[in-house]
Amino acid sequence: MASDEQSPRSEPFDAQTRMAAHRTFLAYIRTGLGTMSFGFVIARFNIFLWKTEHGTGLPPSTPWLPLWLGITLAVFGVAINIVATVHHFQLMRCADRGEPYQPERWSPDLVVGAGMVLLGLAIVVDLFLAR
Repeated sequence: MASDEQSPRSEPFDAQTRMAAHRTFLAYIRTGLGTMSFGFVIARFNIFLWKTEHGTGLPPSTPWLPLWLGITLAVFGVAINIVATVHHFQLMRCADRGEPYQPERWSPDLVVGAGMVLLGLAIVVDLFLAR
């Protein structure tokens, strides 16, 4: 290999890499929208159930937990979209400057994964309390 040639790894942002970054960004946006939608459904369905139980004279079972869980999921979905957007713009700024990508210590993957695990555990707790 000649000394003036660059290896394929030294050009980190070719067209294929840019398109992969855009696909990843759109996947995060879909995840955020899905999380917000799921939170909305949980919160609204809980209100429906509470009104139904309240109309029958029965005491509602943990009316606050599903409502707050739904609100938390919706807010987490918004946070996913914000983090994804900031991360994508930082990545594209590096690409425009020709700098290599340096992954952050707390990647959006880790934040979204950990948040989904915690919210999933909260849903399981709610299901056990609602029996």
